[in-house]
Amino acid sequence: VGVGTARAALALSFGGHLFVGPDNGVLSLAAPRGRAVSLTRNSYFSARISSTFHGRDIFAPVAAHLARGVDVERLGPPKRRYVKLPSAGPRKTRRGLVGRIVSVDRFGNLITNIEPAHWTALRRPRLVAGDFTSGTLRSSYAAVPPGELLIVFGGYDLLEIAVRNGSASETLQLRAGDTVLVTCD
Repeated sequence: VGVGTARAALALSFGGHLFVGPDNGVLSLAAPRGRAVSLTRNSYFSARISSTFHGRDIFAPVAAHLARGVDVERLGPPKRRYVKLPSAGPRKTRRGLVGRIVSVDRFGNLITNIEPAHWTALRRPRLVAGDFTSGTLRSSYAAVPPGELLIVFGGYDLLEIAVRNGSASETLQLRAGDTVLVTCD
């Protein structure tokens, strides 16, 4: 359900981050778990609430209050359940995982939907993305010489394919939505 309906408005705290938005499942992509509150204290909203522009009238003002240091618990009562979209995680196969590139950051790093738990659950995992194959997980971008491809768990705790001082997207000619494989012994 959308703007102008009885759908709840939420604030979520997860992993040291705060999220504000509708209870339509979109927040579950950024915060699959976390502490949620219903946004019911209208003193944190705009003075006038449109039935068609909650982003401007509710979510933006609440986000501004949170940025100024208002504690999330002051925004409304706890919400134990909120709408969650199906997992966007990789699909298991007999030989490993079929994942995908979920985004390309401004540096050309290819961010996959592979989480650390997916990687460590496999025996000697190897990532295959286009012409690139690697089973060596690096601790940082600087762990390889300039221009070399690597895999690393990045800032979103997702497996990234990167080129030190370069663009993995350009090097491998891969984009968001492309498939990656994790094979194992």
